[in-house]
Amino acid sequence: LAHRAWLAEQAPPAPTIHFLGMLEVDCSQPLESLIRAGGYDYANPNITAEHFPHRGKGKVVREAVTVDFGRRMKTDAAEAELRRLGVDPADMAELCAFGAKHLEVQRSNPVVALGQHWVLSDGSAHDGVLGRSSSKRSLDLDWNVEADEWSVGCLFLGFRKPAA
Repeated sequence: LAHRAWLAEQAPPAPTIHFLGMLEVDCSQPLESLIRAGGYDYANPNITAEHFPHRGKGKVVREAVTVDFGRRMKTDAAEAELRRLGVDPADMAELCAFGAKHLEVQRSNPVVALGQHWVLSDGSAHDGVLGRSSSKRSLDLDWNVEADEWSVGCLFLGFRKPAA
């Protein structure tokens, strides 16, 4: 019995991937418009086009997924695991489009976008997070420092890579 308990502690849980269908992101729209379309009760004022420029052009449609690792994860480990699973992490425009289409997801779990970091002059990085406080929905930034880990229950938004 003790041996099984030790093995359970050693083997991390398998990630759970939720397929959410196709998501359209209109990169011809300014980031501020994508934020407004989400109808958030709070949007961090540092989420700007200057800090999070669009990476795509025009309308982009991709298959959205969320990944639940079932454990605390450091950013670099989460990014590596997403790559191993064949998932491209979402950027800020994609996170905003997801929040506008899937309003209820962030009410149950924070949704994290690791595909685009805002790096300050001191080297600290910030990542986009859809969250909630009581019944209010937020689009915020979380400070990504090496010692910190994402909480159990965070969903990492990404897109299934096309088959090669």
